[in-house]
Amino acid sequence: SGEAVFSGAGYVSVADSASLKPTASTFTYATWVRYSTTTLNQRIMQKYDATNGWIILTEDGAANGFLKTYVRTASGFTGLSGTSNHADGLLHLAMVVGDGTNVTLYVDNVQEAQTAQTGNLVNSSQPLMFGTNETASGGFYTGKARTAAFWSQALNSTDRAAYFNGGTPLDYPFVAAVQNSNFLMHG
Repeated sequence: SGEAVFSGAGYVSVADSASLKPTASTFTYATWVRYSTTTLNQRIMQKYDATNGWIILTEDGAANGFLKTYVRTASGFTGLSGTSNHADGLLHLAMVVGDGTNVTLYVDNVQEAQTAQTGNLVNSSQPLMFGTNETASGGFYTGKARTAAFWSQALNSTDRAAYFNGGTPLDYPFVAAVQNSNFLMHG
């Protein structure tokens, strides 16, 4: 299936690089996830240093299986909580889109949360981490993940649907794709 397996102790680290840092006010980042536990604050994917960057994680306020994202842009830091339990062991696409006016969390191409957020994405110089927090000291994920993708463009509904249904919308400025062959597994 090409999925990295996270046991709740190991993690994946991808070295910091310019290709992992979209800097525009329009951006998209996404990853495919599969989990069945409702444990709080499981860090699925992040490029975050406790101040700048972004995170996709399981909900950190209630053990409900919802997905959540935190994003810092020039206008501030915001958290968006999903509205559906995805801790069902099935494969789900978590996607965050910033269009210069709003930041929106989509799960399986369905909008689950949106907030007004303007300004360029403020990036972190930390490695791209899968399965743990920025210091690899907590927030361990139990589940699977595959293919992280980053665009310096807000994917529109047509392109989000194409990516969700198996296509890759490379017509946009494609920043990076990280697949299992690029993962440095720890633990």
